[in-house]
Amino acid sequence: MKTEVTNILLTGATGILGSEVMYQLLAAYASGKLSGKLVLLIRSIPEKTAEERLLHMLEYPERPQYIHAYSTAQLMEHILVIDAVYYQLTPADTAAIAAQGPLYLIHSAASTNLGYTAEALREIYQLNYLGTLHLLKTLTPYLRKFTFISTIYSKDILAGTITDEYINLSDDGLPADWDMVMPQSPYILYKIIIEREIVTWCVQQQLEWQILRPGLIAGRLTDIPLYHAAKYNVFYQIGIVFTNWKARNPGLQFPASRIAGKATTQIDIVPVDYVAQAICRAFCHPDIRQLNIILSKPISLREIADEIFRHNEEYYEFTDHIPDNQTPQESYYYQKCGDVYTRYLLMPPHQFNTSRLRTLMHDVPEPDITAVFQQLYSYAHQRRFSTGWENYRSQKKVMVASGLKC
Repeated sequence: MKTEVTNILLTGATGILGSEVMYQLLAAYASGKLSGKLVLLIRSIPEKTAEERLLHMLEYPERPQYIHAYSTAQLMEHILVIDAVYYQLTPADTAAIAAQGPLYLIHSAASTNLGYTAEALREIYQLNYLGTLHLLKTLTPYLRKFTFISTIYSKDILAGTITDEYINLSDDGLPADWDMVMPQSPYILYKIIIEREIVTWCVQQQLEWQILRPGLIAGRLTDIPLYHAAKYNVFYQIGIVFTNWKARNPGLQFPASRIAGKATTQIDIVPVDYVAQAICRAFCHPDIRQLNIILSKPISLREIADEIFRHNEEYYEFTDHIPDNQTPQESYYYQKCGDVYTRYLLMPPHQFNTSRLRTLMHDVPEPDITAVFQQLYSYAHQRRFSTGWENYRSQKKVMVASGLKC
């Protein structure tokens, strides 16, 4: 990191990825690699104030070991907490942020609702689309740079050789025309759209921009305690669904579960600490505009499914479509996550060009996700996919500008 980087505004600090980015940045501040303030947008909840939620994270037993080198008081010296949400900044919130400017903004917060329902569409449109535009346009006068955390799936389909340049730029720096293959989930659709709107706005406002796209987030593989994540979702969710079904229906036996997917499908899983390190390195590199954060060697769907069903002592088989005449267990899977995931479990072969990422991370050994997947998944399964992180997270729904509950 460059020492001239000072004040950074981070959204999503209570999330699975944002929390790891927060820890990485705090270590840089506390060690003297960075100076200034880390500004965190954290909302209060009925059970805890924003400051109490932050203290929970700073004293969380499973926080990275490198953070233990600093006391809570030492870390707090480098933090400014603003009790706010990114999609509803008030004039007072904006003034508090402006007082710390100019800032580098790393926008990690987002809804991860992958559903195709009207409710999911409203949620994604309001939070991920309008909320991001509200954040960007409101704070533009106080920013040095806007770094947006997107996803490798913000592309119509992953196939063939994939470079970092999802967005082709015209001579004037604006996004070139593009054709999108439908259908897309609202989550992916608005990731694709907002990336282009961010670039357009930033170019027009002469604001530096950056889009970083992680793969599917897994537990830590670099920082101790290994295998831990603040939340277990995406590919873990398949295991959670079948584990929950078995626990709720003891003694029921069905034939092998039919999973719509291909054994050879490549699943681009990347450990959360590796992603956080890449983000904290990339954001201060003006030459990096777009970057996919994934591993050179993905894991196959077969290897993931083998591990999930081995833990449940059950059988499965792959099929090339969602089956008819589903068993109750299969219906439960497709209702909970299978309908959404099938598109990705049937993807064609692809290969990411990771040369830019590996240059950035040249001194960090690249994890081998296949070699450690058994330990990675077993860690979560043994803990029943619970982290303790949820103890402070409110389930209370909050209002956004449109009146939508999310």
